Amino acid sequence: MKLSELMNYRTFGVTFLGHTNTKPERFKIFETARRIDRPNQSKIFSCKTDCIQQQAYEILLENGFKIVSFSSDKDNYYFHVDSWGEDFKEIKDIK
Repeated sequence: MKLSELMNYRTFGVTFLGHTNTKPERFKIFETARRIDRPNQSKIFSCKTDCIQQQAYEILLENGFKIVSFSSDKDNYYFHVDSWGEDFKEIKDIK
């Protein structure tokens, strides 16, 4: 298989934000910059369940993102999303 035959997906990360003196536990959904003229984007959410991966998954689905796979590393969960063209959505628009 050639590289040009592989699908190109957007990657959204999810990371846990522990509590502080003034804020409860939260998590952040983020997308790193794909071009030099676009900054990283992120939005912070309150933890409503013990599983931030499931909560982030539901948030992305409810906002119309087409999730095709997921992965993780020691610090983050990642969702691979096929939302390009007419389906392109920004993190700032997530509700």
